[in-house]
Amino acid sequence: MILLKLKTKYQQEILNWEHLSNTLMALQTHPQPSVLPDLPLSLSTERSSDSTHCELAETLLLQVEAQEAFINEVSTLCDAAESICSAQEQLLKQPFIYLPIWESSPRKLITSLLCEEE
Repeated sequence: MILLKLKTKYQQEILNWEHLSNTLMALQTHPQPSVLPDLPLSLSTERSSDSTHCELAETLLLQVEAQEAFINEVSTLCDAAESICSAQEQLLKQPFIYLPIWESSPRKLITSLLCEEE
């Protein structure tokens, strides 16, 4: 029974790590948008100025949307990593929390400690 619990726990942890790994690989394969397009130094007419500004605004909007998606993916990765760390911390704490000494009543504990000293 204990081995089945351990197996289930480790399988879940492996699945979490695989998800993190796959997400990280997907983030690495998607190209990030360039920083900013080159701005024209001079504009000849108002019409070309408006179209250039519209194109620039669309480009910037696409970059912001891509960055938002990237931040959301990183946030998801951080949440998953945090949950894995919390689970690991609980595993490390468990042997100290569930000591047989805590199962007895305080009176039995004190009595057993006093009897051992004598």
